[in-house]
Amino acid sequence: LLLTGHSISPVMLLLPVILLLQVVLTTGLAWIVAGATVFIRDLGQILGVMLTLGVFLTPIFYPPSVVPQGMRALLAVNPMYALVEAYRSLILKGQLPAWGSVAFLALTGAVAFLVGYRVFTRLPLEWCSVLPDHPAPQFAKERTLLIHPLPDSGELQRRPRRQVLLR
Repeated sequence: LLLTGHSISPVMLLLPVILLLQVVLTTGLAWIVAGATVFIRDLGQILGVMLTLGVFLTPIFYPPSVVPQGMRALLAVNPMYALVEAYRSLILKGQLPAWGSVAFLALTGAVAFLVGYRVFTRLPLEWCSVLPDHPAPQFAKERTLLIHPLPDSGELQRRPRRQVLLR
């Protein structure tokens, strides 16, 4: 910053707060995506396209003033726009970010975190039936025996299967 002519302002002490909001938001989204990837195998490829699209839809490489007036309402509901603008305000402008957008970012991050945590802690119950050889959660109980064919022969083997009950 000093090489580009920007001074270090005292408001930069708020960078850890914005960074914490970013960590909360991305952790929640990562939990949701990680859990969904077990069931939607191609989600990794779809996510790559969606992230690329998200980079271009969020004014990172261009100023928000370039966005047509009719499309600016979409920026207001984009939490990444609020995050980028908070960083811009603190680092480049040396001023406090708009509290409305920080509150929106905090609310969106909290919702994503709570939903992601709930989804991710409940999904191991379903992973047992989807993923082969996935270890069952500690609270799973041996409930039934299912008959599975042996891999190289037509013989049948009895193999325990974990059936998980929700509490």
